[in-house]
Amino acid sequence: MADVIYHHVLIATDGSAAALEAARQGIAIARAFHATLSVVAVLNTYAFLSEQTGAFTAELIDEEQAFLDQSVAEIARLARQGGVESVDTAVVNGSPGPTLVATADERWVDLIVAGSHGRNLVERLVLGSTSEYLVTHAHCPVLVVRPPAEKSDATSRPESS
Repeated sequence: MADVIYHHVLIATDGSAAALEAARQGIAIARAFHATLSVVAVLNTYAFLSEQTGAFTAELIDEEQAFLDQSVAEIARLARQGGVESVDTAVVNGSPGPTLVATADERWVDLIVAGSHGRNLVERLVLGSTSEYLVTHAHCPVLVVRPPAEKSDATSRPESS
């Protein structure tokens, strides 16, 4: 079996709770491998191209840009506090799946870490999830992180004997 070494990890975030859980996993991996960490969010400008948003489009885009800027900065702060030495951030425009794949290729990323679902329910239902797109189109491994389940009899781990 070949040894696995990650040199450059990309955390994909949309600012959701699932993305934050994925970020924690990505930070741990980057720290363990002394890897470069890129924290990337995609501003899906296509989501704001609608007659219903009209005059609010520019304001909504600005609000989303500020939210994503804050999200990537917070993950970068957590990574640096967690001992990751090389961290960069970006908020890029485009459609999330293809843009993240292109960004990973441009940066020679060898692992993408993403949450299992994000903030945008309508996009997931109509276009499919970003994480599904990453798994099927990325040229490197993709770790999809599910948020922690509520503790219950049905979801808890079996006890070892």
